[in-house]
Amino acid sequence: MASLASRLLDAGRPEDASLLADDAENTARLVVARKRLAESFIALAETMCRLGDLFRADVLVSRAESLAEETGTFIALGAAMVRAGRHAAARRLATLPESDDPVAIEVARALLQAGEFDQALDVARSQGDIGWRVQALAALADDLAEADDLDRARGIADEAALCLTTPSSVDAEQEEHFSALAEMSREYIGWPRLAETFAKLGQGTDAEAIVLKIRQPSARTRSATSVARLLASKGDTVRAVRLFKEAERAAVTDSDNVNLVRLLSDLVRTAGIVGIADSAASLLDRAESAAANASDSMQDQLMAMVAAAAASVGEFDRAERLSYTETKPAWDSHIQHISDVAEAMTAAGEHPRAEQLLAKVGLGRHPATQARLVKTLLDCGQTDAALRLARSIDAPDLAATSLAVIAASGSRDHARELLLESLQSGDWSTSLTVLADADPIAVISLADEFLLVQDHATMASPRLALGT
Repeated sequence: MASLASRLLDAGRPEDASLLADDAENTARLVVARKRLAESFIALAETMCRLGDLFRADVLVSRAESLAEETGTFIALGAAMVRAGRHAAARRLATLPESDDPVAIEVARALLQAGEFDQALDVARSQGDIGWRVQALAALADDLAEADDLDRARGIADEAALCLTTPSSVDAEQEEHFSALAEMSREYIGWPRLAETFAKLGQGTDAEAIVLKIRQPSARTRSATSVARLLASKGDTVRAVRLFKEAERAAVTDSDNVNLVRLLSDLVRTAGIVGIADSAASLLDRAESAAANASDSMQDQLMAMVAAAAASVGEFDRAERLSYTETKPAWDSHIQHISDVAEAMTAAGEHPRAEQLLAKVGLGRHPATQARLVKTLLDCGQTDAALRLARSIDAPDLAATSLAVIAASGSRDHARELLLESLQSGDWSTSLTVLADADPIAVISLADEFLLVQDHATMASPRLALGT
């Protein structure tokens, strides 16, 4: 619609163009409102499941299902369906052409959590793309390992490995095309994901062997780095250091400066984990050099990426120097890196320095960054500072979320006060988990009220007693 409005304007029909532009804006607002509506149904359904009220959960899931196709809320809906006991519907959702591959993974994991092992396995095996099939199987193996069901976890991991080594049958005329796609999926998705699963299972030999199967340099570097961290956490430090060195060797063969900065920054964060923190400084020097040699349009973002890596190992002076730019960060990735620096400073007890940095680069009042720092301050035990920061966030939904997070960390009485404040600040669905613990009857009343309201999309804030 917007494109057609532009053409009408070019054709000298400004009134028609204006009417069409208004229609486009109204349509966009309706889509956003209905997406929020679907997400609210799902959030309420999940909360009802936590409270053991599967009847209300089923009704809420049904309402969300009617909105799923137009709002793209398949991933959250699939898991909610399983938890509400609608296993068959969830399995059908996972096979819809409109659903993305991650939908099947979440449905499979939810089915496993519900004790439906065979159904979970069927959903994971149904993935057509070899990389995503391995992702799904590996996710199940991870969850089983987390539950100490190691025999079944290893069995599924072995099956995933077999997927990657067994050639698929395709028509002769399509063989070359599908073979190339399958190889990319193996290199970038399948092998790396499987290596992580074997590392989590403590099978370091298998994990290392899989990493060394990866031929593409950047894919091998990322995989070796990730597996090195996992093996170090398992106490397999010798193999972790060996893989770290392999990652470093593979990284320098990448001639793309943007890629090289990403790879080296990740290695900086990993150096201390595997026990060779003294190598971080030289890696930072190389990353900074690569960023300086990148195109002008990418330099500020890449320098910020190196700054985040420097901050992760406590090099705050370097991080501060690399964070400063002549223009305010605009790209989400650039803002994310600066936020990482501020978060690391705050976690290290230097919150005033973090605030000064954010103010200097023009992000002092950036809501998403402030919300992140609220959580960091809470982790550091600075509840009062976290509360002051949460109340200063100039974005209703993020302010509500931050207040709900603080409520979850406090006493029951304090939680109720903050919940009321959160509900008055923005999106009420962000407070549901905490509210369910503080006053489950209020949540049930909310669900009933929400279902009764005719114009759901305009419902901004429910009327909650919360015992007051």
